[in-house]
Amino acid sequence: MLGYETDKPAEDANAWRRLAHPDDLPRIDAELAAAFRTRQSTLEVEFRLRHRLGHAVPVLARAHIVRDAAGRALRMSGCNMDLTERKRAESAERLARATIDRATLAVFWTHTDGHFADVNDFAASTLGYTREELLQLHIGEVDTHATPERWPRYRDELREAGTLTFVTRLRRRDQRLFEAEIHAHHLALADREVIFFFARDITEKVTAERELRDQTRFVETVLENAPNGFAVFHPGTGQSRYVSARFEEIYGVPRGSFHTVDDFFRLVFRDPTERARTREAIMAGLGSGHADRMRWDAIPLELPSGARRFITSINIPLRDQKLIVSTVQDVTARVQLEEQLRQSQKMEVVGQLAGGVAHDFNNILLGIMLNVELLKIDSAGAGDSSLPVNQIESLARRAARLTEQLLMFARRQAIRTRTFDVNLSLDQLLQMLHRLLGEHVTVKWVRLDPHLWVEADSTLIDQAVTNLCVNARDAMPQGGVLTLETQRVRIDEEEARRHAGARPGGFVCIRISDTGSGMPPEVLAHIFEPFFTTKDVGKGTGLGLASVHGIIHQHRGWITVESTVGVGSTFRIYLPEASPASPEPAAPVARPERRGGTETILLVEDEDVVRSLNLRVLKRLGYTVVPAVNGHDALRVWREYPGEFDLLFTDVAMPGGMTGVELAERLRALKPGLKVLLTSGYSTDLNPEEAAARSRYAFLAKPYELNRLTETLRQCLDQPGQ
Repeated sequence: MLGYETDKPAEDANAWRRLAHPDDLPRIDAELAAAFRTRQSTLEVEFRLRHRLGHAVPVLARAHIVRDAAGRALRMSGCNMDLTERKRAESAERLARATIDRATLAVFWTHTDGHFADVNDFAASTLGYTREELLQLHIGEVDTHATPERWPRYRDELREAGTLTFVTRLRRRDQRLFEAEIHAHHLALADREVIFFFARDITEKVTAERELRDQTRFVETVLENAPNGFAVFHPGTGQSRYVSARFEEIYGVPRGSFHTVDDFFRLVFRDPTERARTREAIMAGLGSGHADRMRWDAIPLELPSGARRFITSINIPLRDQKLIVSTVQDVTARVQLEEQLRQSQKMEVVGQLAGGVAHDFNNILLGIMLNVELLKIDSAGAGDSSLPVNQIESLARRAARLTEQLLMFARRQAIRTRTFDVNLSLDQLLQMLHRLLGEHVTVKWVRLDPHLWVEADSTLIDQAVTNLCVNARDAMPQGGVLTLETQRVRIDEEEARRHAGARPGGFVCIRISDTGSGMPPEVLAHIFEPFFTTKDVGKGTGLGLASVHGIIHQHRGWITVESTVGVGSTFRIYLPEASPASPEPAAPVARPERRGGTETILLVEDEDVVRSLNLRVLKRLGYTVVPAVNGHDALRVWREYPGEFDLLFTDVAMPGGMTGVELAERLRALKPGLKVLLTSGYSTDLNPEEAAARSRYAFLAKPYELNRLTETLRQCLDQPGQ
């Protein structure tokens, strides 16, 4: 035990004192003296002996004291027991106990019947009890999982498994519950069974997980209902981590049909070359780290269904998580609107050009037509009927109709609206159209609603429908079916966004369809442009459909077209629906004789030819006429002849910065009873008819016939209050 030879006899009886630890000798001597003094027969003393190698060995000395008849101690014999292992075990137990008591983890032991055997300090403080109070309880009183009724089954499961881990709810002394994670262990000792538990309060963890689940559910709800599509994938493996429903909808591929980026590209880009090029561009953009290279705007895409879309895609790398978030937006409607805007702007520019040409051309035609009428008057008086003069007049009228088409396209033609039934108007129109369309065209007239009211210029609407019907006839040279259909429709926001000029509301739809040759997409893109025609040279001006487009838009409507080569074409005209009305039948108007007068007229016209012709005509009719070249010149003339004029006859659009309406207002201020007659081919500053109605001025559209001029002048002069 002490490292000495066991068969060597001790030198004397006090040899043990020399081996005892010096610090322990005083205590040993005191206990020996007490034993001898009290006459006890046994003695147990713990002390240390020094090992041969120098370290101390704890021992328990047990001695028997032999006494004589008088009780005096004669001798003492005994043995020393090595306590090294026991001391080590006690030390380990103290260390373990100190560690458990200081642990930030609830630890408790139970007997096999479920009553607490021991608990650490943290368990007591966590549950709100003292250690002594807990030792009086059954574990089921604090663990909702291990109630007394459930305990036997739970204990048997633990015996079989050895270890169980689960989440339960523990009850504190104040009856408040909290989430806890339990690690339970069964331990079979030599003399008994012990079940011990490690419990950790996971309330914060459970709360955080619940909040994370709620947040994840919230984010997923937002993403699933967002107008943009979202997908998350790993750039290295290509594995998709998340794909939203909108992402699936935009690309037209089900979420379950692809699991990697390569699967996705194979489904979306069926052309291998396009697929490889797109994938390479995306990966290169992501690798560059430049924001502009990670965004692709208005990419044309053909879906697996065959539909075409335009998409904008943004790919955002999450470098810390080694993920890529891909967002996609369907911008098809935006691209279509941009294209409609470009087309509208182009049509507006061409329309302004066409209107300007028509304005100048009207002045030229007016000069031709008035000269022709004067020639006819002179030749009639001389008994001469000249065929060339009549031909010139006929050609001038044709040119005037062409100019009118230009103005309709440019939306510069004044319209005269009334409320009428479209079905009744088309009934009357079709009676005249049958001969024009020919016997080889079968006309089907379908009225889906009996009465459809619009507020429009019926003459212009008839002209638009006639133009479309004639085009349908020309598309069916071998014959076919022309269907004319009318119905009431409701246009919603989504439908309105698809067509330029469309808007939500109630409309009357006029559908004209044919079974003709149809048109390819490249022709459809230009059919409403002025001077664009597919007819042979000399067979079309290219203004027909442009004029139809102008007429319909001038009535705050719009027109659409669908066409398939070899199948036919369908045009749809949409006009705002009006409240029902009973239009008054037009009374026949007798053509009055040309009458003049003796009034004084201030004639304002910037075109020399038109001004001189009007001057000649009006003087021939007996009027006193003073000419002026523009508004400022007219004010000068007025100052020379103040108050002498009965009527102002002025063009609307004139150079010099003053319109005819502005001139009329200034002169009316000087002479309130002054009669005013406005004339114009068109005005870019204001609608002449609107200006005339607003200011109660008479209006005469160019080019006009001599009879029309004389009638309008007399009506204006003879009217008591203008």
